[in-house]
Amino acid sequence: MLIDRSTSPSKTLIKLFEIMWDKPSAKVEYILKTMGNKFTTAYVSDNPNSEEEGKKQLQIGITLFYKFIENVLQNEKKLHDDISGLLDKEVFYHCMFACCLEIVLFSYNSSKKFPWLLDILNIEPFQFVKVIELIVRLKDQLSREVIKHLNKIEETVIESLAWKSNSKIWSAIYLSENVPKFEETALPGHILYIQQSTNTNDQNEISDASMMQISATESFQSPIKQTTSNMQLQPVIQAGQSVLQKNIHLNKNGSEKLTSVIDSEQPAQQKKKFYNLAGMRMEHLCTKLGLTNTELKQKIWTVFEESIRNTDLIKDRHLDQLLMCAVYIICKVSGGSLKFQDIMKFYREQPQSAVMEKIESAVQLKPGLKSCSFITIINGDKACI
Repeated sequence: MLIDRSTSPSKTLIKLFEIMWDKPSAKVEYILKTMGNKFTTAYVSDNPNSEEEGKKQLQIGITLFYKFIENVLQNEKKLHDDISGLLDKEVFYHCMFACCLEIVLFSYNSSKKFPWLLDILNIEPFQFVKVIELIVRLKDQLSREVIKHLNKIEETVIESLAWKSNSKIWSAIYLSENVPKFEETALPGHILYIQQSTNTNDQNEISDASMMQISATESFQSPIKQTTSNMQLQPVIQAGQSVLQKNIHLNKNGSEKLTSVIDSEQPAQQKKKFYNLAGMRMEHLCTKLGLTNTELKQKIWTVFEESIRNTDLIKDRHLDQLLMCAVYIICKVSGGSLKFQDIMKFYREQPQSAVMEKIESAVQLKPGLKSCSFITIINGDKACI
């Protein structure tokens, strides 16, 4: 995929840079040099004999970066007349380059595992995750294994890494004054609206926007205003779907409203993907537990969503911890006999259950306190409560 490519921008990319008033070529070169030095220094820190290997992977990463940047910007020119705002964003280049290096590390089966790269380059996970879908949707000869790896990274960021107490996403959340509800995070190009008809002979009207391209300009620079409908509770997502590839099906009752402004520095985009992933996992878990009653599942989703909007609950915790608690609470107050051990048993059958031990044992009740296991908490151990 890098045939006829080099560690320098192509003539096509140079032309794209030259039409911009600030001509970002020099800025990009400086960013690559600075980040490249950090990468090679950290790469050899635990193995001085790996210097040549690190430099080789860096060169491949730079070559890949220029290829992807060119393709992304060409797509942006089709979507927007003016992309100068995007080209002025250094964080866009940082994240694109980091993603290219991550692809190289994975392809060479490096011992440097995610999120090592974000740590040494000081890149915020909630910013980094914005470029993953842009790169995957290029469909530029990426192997299935690489795409699966990027998908796993995105899920890791969305389910826990973005919500660490030291994440800058909290500053964005506090500035926005409130965490958006699920329906306020729905963006064009990500949703299938299902029009419910009172005429049983009519088929559901589906407006498929799935073929719309994801815009880097909108992800990193431009605020977006849109009109959506009052949508009901949780997304209906099939188990096993990739958070990178799925569409969400939402009920629509016809009542129009204007959502809040969605800015790239605010958490709406992150929350949208978060809710998508949560809906997929909730549907899978409820199916395994035999919870098929729609009203019951809507109650579970309401409890889960409210726990997310209380931002302190997700801080330093995992999406699945809150989701399992929501299932348990609703089943408990509804008079069911479901035990928390049963929830964990079926949760282990989900694809992400490889991290189950960490999710079970590392439940933080309050900031600064030691973590306890779910079972210890449920049993009322005084050392935890």
